[in-house]
Amino acid sequence: MLELTPLPARRSNLGGKPVRVLVENVYLLAVPTDSSKATPEEDAARAQAAKLDKLEGAEMLSSGGTAGMSAEDEQKSQSFTASLVSKIVDNLQIEVRASLCRGWSALGS
Repeated sequence: MLELTPLPARRSNLGGKPVRVLVENVYLLAVPTDSSKATPEEDAARAQAAKLDKLEGAEMLSSGGTAGMSAEDEQKSQSFTASLVSKIVDNLQIEVRASLCRGWSALGS
């Protein structure tokens, strides 16, 4: 279960105050897929779905809500966004508690 908590800081304080991320009580188990049971059709469908996801992500990034803006306004908006993201990342504090990450492989058995 993933629990999201809203940020208590105001938008104007994001650049100056630390942004804290708490990851607690996470259990992650990574297992390999059995590719010998997959058919070529399933592999092709999986590859096509991955390509579509990448394309949709690229379209969202390129559109970015800048329709109708002049080139100068678009540049200012991108500069402000980049500056804000940079400040947030500089002040980011991540704390991990009581978490377990385990990898499992069938090769040894």
